[in-house]
Amino acid sequence: MAAGAELYTLYGATCYGGGDGPATEAMKRRPPSLTTISRRNGGEFPEFRVAHVIDGFEVTSAHGSREMPVWGEFFHDTQRDNTLLEREHNPTEYIRSIQR
Repeated sequence: MAAGAELYTLYGATCYGGGDGPATEAMKRRPPSLTTISRRNGGEFPEFRVAHVIDGFEVTSAHGSREMPVWGEFFHDTQRDNTLLEREHNPTEYIRSIQR
């Protein structure tokens, strides 16, 4: 399984970067910096919320519908097996590691 940083680079950095990924110019709303999630949540990192945004179970307008987030089905599956859980866990832990 790919490490969190690799998964973030493949599936998140284009839009998020540090709040200024290369695709942000084409977006209707600038995505927030993923480095300040803890700060925006009173100093706590909301691990389950971050994981559920990644896997599409928590719908965010920027990601499109739950059925088709921008990364397709890679992070979303009806069967919650260990592979899927690693796909959520690894980038979630990477995002936790980049908090300022």
